[in-house]
Amino acid sequence: MIDCHLLRHGSTGFDGFRGRLDDALSPTGWQQMQHAALSYPWAALISSPRQRCLAFADQLSQQHNLPLRIDDNLCELDFGDWEGRTAADIASTDEQQLQNFWQDPWLYSPPGGESLNVFAQRIQHAWIQAQQEPTPLLIITHAGVIRYLHHWLTGSERSSLLHYPVPHGSLHNVTNWPVIEFPPA
Repeated sequence: MIDCHLLRHGSTGFDGFRGRLDDALSPTGWQQMQHAALSYPWAALISSPRQRCLAFADQLSQQHNLPLRIDDNLCELDFGDWEGRTAADIASTDEQQLQNFWQDPWLYSPPGGESLNVFAQRIQHAWIQAQQEPTPLLIITHAGVIRYLHHWLTGSERSSLLHYPVPHGSLHNVTNWPVIEFPPA
């Protein structure tokens, strides 16, 4: 197991499903990330290419002379037709489809969006690649990526995927999770 932390980007000031949208961090979002990440002695960084992750990763890399690798596989789930919309807005036009997604995102993808199975494959690939990086490692990414990694690495029930709390600017110590080794022996 690698010494790794996952950092969710800070607030952008926008609500709703933001998966593939490329929002910048708000001033509050910058503060959230600085508070969470600046005190730890990282050896390397990996970041999602979305500016809400990458801008902070780039700044941290330059400030501390840390290697930074950008990984497209660390992008948030593509929410398709729901991009930029709030849950309340979606519920007003397609409540059943939204309820299906909340109840079983493995079976019900957002319309025009990415399936959770495709999402899971790319996150697993990113994680396997990350294990080649120097440690301690900081991965700067999105809530869905962190939720999926928590689910996958701890072997939690599929139904618990959306219940793992990942607030903006939150730091998650993967080393403290009861980690299952992947790929299995």
